[in-house]
Amino acid sequence: MEKVRLNKYIANCGVCTRREADQLIKSSQILVNGQVLTELGIKINPVEDVVSYQGKVLRRTEGVFVLVNKPKSSTVLPSDKPEQVDAFTMARNRRDADLNPLGTLNDKDCGLVLFTDDYNLAQKSLEGIEELFHITLRKVVDKQELASLAERLSALNQPITAIEIGHVQHSDNGNELGVLVQSGYEGTLSAGFESLGYTVMASDRVMFGGLTKKDLPRGRSRILKQNEVAFLKMKI
Repeated sequence: MEKVRLNKYIANCGVCTRREADQLIKSSQILVNGQVLTELGIKINPVEDVVSYQGKVLRRTEGVFVLVNKPKSSTVLPSDKPEQVDAFTMARNRRDADLNPLGTLNDKDCGLVLFTDDYNLAQKSLEGIEELFHITLRKVVDKQELASLAERLSALNQPITAIEIGHVQHSDNGNELGVLVQSGYEGTLSAGFESLGYTVMASDRVMFGGLTKKDLPRGRSRILKQNEVAFLKMKI
């Protein structure tokens, strides 16, 4: 079993961040195999070594899942620009772990991005996961054009499986569409629309695998509940 840094192990157990874990180590509050260790940077075997804090044995949580409501013009992963906002950092601010995104979004797109420290799960195909997008186009799409749009999107080489497309309710604008698709395609939905000649003014992923933006404002994040994780894993 590959060894990991003690502060990382503590953080992955859900106790605190790595920086806060360093403070716990330096203040002699962490025991490894019954011995106090104050040296920073030490590595442990997460299977064989026993780590304790406040009299309790720390055990790594069964996967961390952080849902982020990505703002427009932000990136999913960190960029070379220090001033650039990214969804990954928003997720890390919620839980300090080695996180990977499930799926992707363009920089100009906004909406839900899910991160997990379960590397094997992050590498799996997301085919079968349903996503709902709110797409705003430059041009108005009439009912006749709308009827063929799902088929045209699904025929692309990406591929995109468009399950259902309709005009957004409570909107008088014929250029606002609700698009339900299945994950598993490479690229993004907005790129699919643009390849068909449409100009996408805005793209917002409002649902991912049954998870919604309810009580999650733009630029904020939250950790999934156990029942949400179990439901999601059934679909992947």
